[in-house]
Amino acid sequence: GDDAGDGDSGEEVLFPPGQDISDGADPATVAMVEEGLRAIPDLAEVYPVGGAGDRLGLIDEATGQPLPTALLPYCGRSLLENLVRDVQARESLYYRIYGERHCTPIAIMTSDAKGNHEHIVQLCEENGWFGRSKDSFRLFRQPLVPVLSGEDGKWLVTGVFEILMKPSGHGAIWKLMYDRDVLRWFGGRDRGSALVRQISNPMAATDTTMIALAGKGHAGGHVFGFASCERKVGASEGCNVLKSYEGSAGDSPREAAITCVEYTEFQRYGLRDTGKVNSEGEEVSRYPANTNILYFDVKRVQAKLDEGAKLGQRGTPIILPGMIFNRNKTIRYTNRLTGEQEEVKGGRLECSMQNLADVFRHELGGGGVHEPTWLPTFLLYNKRPKVTSSAKKRYEPSSEKGSISQTPEGSFYDLMRNAGELLAKCGMAAPALNTVSEYLKEGPSFIFLFHPALGPLWSVISQKVRGGSLTEKSELVLEIAEVSIRGVDLAGSLLVRAENVLGEVTGSSSGPEGNIRYSDKCGKCTLRDVRVENKGVDFAETENIYWKHEVRRLESCQILLQGNSEFVAEGVTLRGDQSFVVPDGHRMVVRAGEGGEIVQECEPLEVGAWIWEYELCKDKGVVLK
Repeated sequence: GDDAGDGDSGEEVLFPPGQDISDGADPATVAMVEEGLRAIPDLAEVYPVGGAGDRLGLIDEATGQPLPTALLPYCGRSLLENLVRDVQARESLYYRIYGERHCTPIAIMTSDAKGNHEHIVQLCEENGWFGRSKDSFRLFRQPLVPVLSGEDGKWLVTGVFEILMKPSGHGAIWKLMYDRDVLRWFGGRDRGSALVRQISNPMAATDTTMIALAGKGHAGGHVFGFASCERKVGASEGCNVLKSYEGSAGDSPREAAITCVEYTEFQRYGLRDTGKVNSEGEEVSRYPANTNILYFDVKRVQAKLDEGAKLGQRGTPIILPGMIFNRNKTIRYTNRLTGEQEEVKGGRLECSMQNLADVFRHELGGGGVHEPTWLPTFLLYNKRPKVTSSAKKRYEPSSEKGSISQTPEGSFYDLMRNAGELLAKCGMAAPALNTVSEYLKEGPSFIFLFHPALGPLWSVISQKVRGGSLTEKSELVLEIAEVSIRGVDLAGSLLVRAENVLGEVTGSSSGPEGNIRYSDKCGKCTLRDVRVENKGVDFAETENIYWKHEVRRLESCQILLQGNSEFVAEGVTLRGDQSFVVPDGHRMVVRAGEGGEIVQECEPLEVGAWIWEYELCKDKGVVLK
């Protein structure tokens, strides 16, 4: 039928069955999130960050050298730091519920493209390994492979005996993790499952997406899983499908797996990139998007790779899955023989990590494919901005329609779209997000940014922040986890920052060497019936770069909490430029005096001061008291 395509070797492509988690209150989703939270001590994370990132055009301003995607300063910090903060938010939530501290091992695949490996190591060292122990990271390099001309298949040459080389596609990650004992390293740290996400997508950990993915995989005993969402027709991204294959023996039943078809392979499978128009008037593809947010079972992937290694050359589909040659990429390089900049169509042999799913097939029983619980592979489905909005190419206003899709500008727009949805869940009135063209001209309708440990689940954030309002062009930044905000009306800029968001920093007190120890010794803030009025961000300033969170402020109200401290304001209006700094070990109370003036008192913090209590309640999720 229309929904099916036929590939080579008797493969058939069908629509993939999957569970929709977009309704956070749905009992099945709540149960999955509970399982995901319980699975945190069993999880590892994997980041492929070795891509060349050519389309982003990121340059080191000091040296003029190209920089890898991981260093993009998204919302004021590198993309890599954003990913680590997401892990810390989950670990912190686990600590708050169960009182146990865990440090998730993180494996990072780098490459030698543009000094990628050295840049990543330097970034980690400069940030003191993000307050984690250095031995909780494993870095390994992706190989570079020759680039071929699309016309004649010859290697592209940059100089005498010099071939143009680019990273090999992230599918090499399985062989590398196998060869470098990364999977065994996970096992040695008692990690039975892992989540994979790409460096260029800062949205993957929004709300329930990755926690539910872990919960579904872990509780369902699956080997491999995908977090998916809708895909625009014509987008240069693959789609998730259910493939059915001829049985391994001639007369055995057909087998099936939920897997991925890359957009460059649609023709080969007879897939037509058509679809239907969604509620927002966009044409969405018949098949959901492959986002490369993956779940896998460490031991069973290790066993499958063992099997592939023993098969030698016949094991290639396991060891280097999803091999493709896309020869239609525009390749720009400097020919050192002529000194000329060359631009040709070409490509390299790549493999894709998500296609490891192809080898985890299961016999199709008589029951058809609509009930996928018995498949080793699975798929979850969520709203697109909660799953993916990547920052992997530079925004070119002059290009076709000047699209902001897959640019830092586009990603930040989606971040604010999510922020608006979250504020609505909190019952905080906020302006509607403006159109893309208005946003590009004059910035977003509002800015709401927060440390992921405020949640990361929206159901948790909406218990900490309730009611109130945010006027047009206001800015709210909550760089803090432990807050109770009730009925705050903001017209302007309010910045709340805790030096210790997650707990105390042990080890060296100066510099970035200390390790974060999850605890109650952190910044806490209570705002009740507070009005904040100031001139806020200067949206007329043309130098503002919103996605970097580099903005000029005319006035702001800043609350800085040092070490273990607490700030409380009730029934007061904070006007104009205000700055409150609460010293470590202290509690500051701000209230209105009899003449309407601001009265502030600072006193030593009592032992056992206020903090939220977190409880995981069956069928209700995380409940705060």
